[in-house]
Amino acid sequence: HRNISIGEVPPWCVNTKEDTRTRNAACRNLCGFLNTGLGGTIYIGILDKGVVQGVRLTQYQLDHLLLSLRDSLDNFSPPVPRFMYHTQIVPVLEAGDPYPTEFLPCPEWVRAEPHYLRSHMLCWCDYDSLGQFHNGILPMSFVVEITVLPVDKEDPCIKALMPGLKIPTLPVFQCEDGQVYFRKHSSIVKYSMTDIMEQAKEEVAIYYMPQLMGAWKRWKMISSLLELVKKMFPQQEKVIDEIFSNSKGEAVPESSISD
Repeated sequence: HRNISIGEVPPWCVNTKEDTRTRNAACRNLCGFLNTGLGGTIYIGILDKGVVQGVRLTQYQLDHLLLSLRDSLDNFSPPVPRFMYHTQIVPVLEAGDPYPTEFLPCPEWVRAEPHYLRSHMLCWCDYDSLGQFHNGILPMSFVVEITVLPVDKEDPCIKALMPGLKIPTLPVFQCEDGQVYFRKHSSIVKYSMTDIMEQAKEEVAIYYMPQLMGAWKRWKMISSLLELVKKMFPQQEKVIDEIFSNSKGEAVPESSISD
């Protein structure tokens, strides 16, 4: 299917009593790819078994699909910048078929007509496709690749999405249905606010781990030196403890240290 937005999923694909669906919008997968930060690709026109079937689209329907994608990602919170994803339209050809170089003429003023988005109802471009079919014109089949790029936390454009943060971290996007999805174990997982907070804590811990390990190593070294000094000068153990436990950094009078 080519349902990008949640509003485009037909009502007969939704079981409201059991809160289940036989079809889900592609925006959930896009949200999962974005929040995971590793990127991913959605292939519209390839079956679950890996068979390339393609989706028959006219130029107007293709414009509708790309416009629906842009509209859906703009409804994310925060809106998804265009540099974080890209699309590619690949025609489906049979073995031995030449690559198409000529298409039906599409007046620009017709392509500029507004499309009916966020609905499972047919748009004017769908009626146009039906009209072409009844007149013996069969649209070409395409595979639409929607690729979410991996997120670089050090990228200034990514940091600009979260100007108040002091450490680089992955942005968290909220889907247009108000939920937050992550891609985990080859599936889409819905995260609660508690889950998001726990993940943020893990990211902060990972970020500061090198500094914590360095401080721990310095503490171990100082503790070893302290034990060594105590063994070498047992009569000065009390003064040595005062020196190392002086949190304010005040100097110990020389008169308190005897030879």
